[in-house]
Amino acid sequence: MPTEELMALAGTAAATLVAAMTTDAWQIVRSRFVSLFSRASADRQAATEFQLDSNAKLLARAPDSSRARQGLAGVWQLELESLLDQYPEAAGDLRALLAQLGRDVAARPQPNLQANVARDGGTVYAVQHGSLIMHDATPARDHSAPLIAETSDADTQDGAARG
Repeated sequence: MPTEELMALAGTAAATLVAAMTTDAWQIVRSRFVSLFSRASADRQAATEFQLDSNAKLLARAPDSSRARQGLAGVWQLELESLLDQYPEAAGDLRALLAQLGRDVAARPQPNLQANVARDGGTVYAVQHGSLIMHDATPARDHSAPLIAETSDADTQDGAARG
């Protein structure tokens, strides 16, 4: 049975692992955790790869991702506790892995997301990282009156000649 400290480490690592499953960093995180489990055996490494891939797919299609994350984190905490119980020296590697992942995430530029929706004839003016200066010089128009375009006889004759 692992100590409380190792159980806490396993819990943090499991939460980090599951949180990464739906991110761009997943393949890097996956390979680092697989290498951690590879110390057990080649069979355990292959089983870990399969389990991680299956869990990532499960999470991607889960209707309640929060519930799925909780469940998967519990499973991976047990897996990591078992590994740490069998190989206590893996704790140092796991701590180093978490520290490296923390540095990688901090160094990664965070995307700027913005969602703008205009409905029912509305207009959206949106800016991200800048200024919006807008001059609306169009005169107000009565939308209930029909729009009538004026043409001259020359325009009509030109159109007939070209057509």
